[in-house]
Amino acid sequence: MNRFTSDTSLPLGQFYPASPAAGSHKEALMHINSPLFIVDNDGHLSLQLGQGASGSAATLPFTGMVPPCPLEQLGDSTFCRDHGLRYPSVGGSMAKGISSVAMARALGQTGLLGMFGAAGLPYPEV
Repeated sequence: MNRFTSDTSLPLGQFYPASPAAGSHKEALMHINSPLFIVDNDGHLSLQLGQGASGSAATLPFTGMVPPCPLEQLGDSTFCRDHGLRYPSVGGSMAKGISSVAMARALGQTGLLGMFGAAGLPYPEV
């Protein structure tokens, strides 16, 4: 083996399994604020929710890791600052009131930029 190849059977490190464990890979992927660890259990890969390890006997080996991806860290932070938002996301409709005022309000109250598309609506309705 040269220095540019690796033995994939060797673990990259240790982690604390989270409790309760996610029931499925799809469920594990829904925990975007937590790191996911890829565990090789006798040739079968699985995703495990966990924490970084600090030497406890209750750790498990992992072969890969997906870092947390909080929504607040996506996109451009200046967009959030400039518009007073928590999340760098926009929601709503473009025209004819397809979404509602209630939807635009709910998006805004959640920390997103919500829009009500009024193009094509009669002026009295707007």
